Amino acid sequence: MLELLYEFGLGTGDGGVWHARLAPFHPSPAQLVGEELIKAAADNCPRRARLILSHPVDPAGPGDRHPIHEGRTAWQLAMIYGHTEVTAILDEAGARPGTPDPELEFLGACMRADRVEVDRLRAADPGVVARAMTRRPSQLSTAADEDRFGAVRLMTELGFDPNATFGPHRQTALHGAAFRGDLAMVRYLIEHGADPGIEDCSFRATPMGWAEHNHHQEVAECLAGLAKPLPGPVRPG
Repeated sequence: MLELLYEFGLGTGDGGVWHARLAPFHPSPAQLVGEELIKAAADNCPRRARLILSHPVDPAGPGDRHPIHEGRTAWQLAMIYGHTEVTAILDEAGARPGTPDPELEFLGACMRADRVEVDRLRAADPGVVARAMTRRPSQLSTAADEDRFGAVRLMTELGFDPNATFGPHRQTALHGAAFRGDLAMVRYLIEHGADPGIEDCSFRATPMGWAEHNHHQEVAECLAGLAKPLPGPVRPG
């Protein structure tokens, strides 16, 4: 689809009458293309990233600044999510910031469950773990939402909070594991301090509710005797 859109001038022009009337709330064509690059980085789509970068685009641009991307660039999102190939593609395009970012590199190594790189970064800078946790306490929840059990184990061992919330629904790692039906991860998280009674802020549902919604009955039954709903939704700090 993008190939066809590029044939008809995707990313060019001034946005027409609607942009003239609604800017800055209406993204420009260039901003929309930048946002597609950011989505490709977040969703781990290397082919799409290469295609976009083969046309005019700012590889380090902010896109349309959609809040779901936390104000991050394509390179930052690719690093945070541990998308190695997309990160390398963006590196080649000059998207890597000029200033080193050890916390972001540490978070990326955690997401990849790369224990060798985690140990190397810790040895070089013992304070990087605490700074990374402070900078993005929801990284463990992100890993569960991405169904990365190895990353969940590693970050649990490092001391990341299993009850930190993530995403627009402010779900915990246990919500993500339950929604995906990963019974082993659900049990592991509970054994390591995950609270089955926490509700998300959009649906006011516990992890058991998320499991039921996605038809994972075995996970729902596992959680049924544990979940004790809180009096109100959990909202970000």
